[in-house]
Amino acid sequence: MPQVSSAPKIKLLAVAGLATLGLAACGSEPEEGPDDVTRQFLTALAEGDGEAACSYTSSAAIEQVEAEEGGSCEEAVVAASGEVTDEGRAQLEEATYEVSDETDDSASVTAIRPDGEEETFELVKEDDEWKVAG
Repeated sequence: MPQVSSAPKIKLLAVAGLATLGLAACGSEPEEGPDDVTRQFLTALAEGDGEAACSYTSSAAIEQVEAEEGGSCEEAVVAASGEVTDEGRAQLEEATYEVSDETDDSASVTAIRPDGEEETFELVKEDDEWKVAG
């Protein structure tokens, strides 16, 4: 059964191995699906691109990360990226992303690594764009 992240803790996501799913970031566009946003969020996280990773993160998640880490969302991403291995970055190319429970304003995305490890992310729509909430 996939593990469901209950809190949007960017640093913990990276350290816990979620970043081993890999990561490549761009600005989000309204037509991107929740699976695309999840992939781009993880890519940015693994690459230490705080600006990009945080652009894919919900405002509530950013507030929580900043309160827990005592710094900006961007700083938390940069700090967490040091925990990501080259092997983890390589997983991006082969990982698959499955969307479930999609509604007009929320979705769940399960990232599945080639080794079978899974992690589920909750996404919400903010300003007509998908954002990782947890």
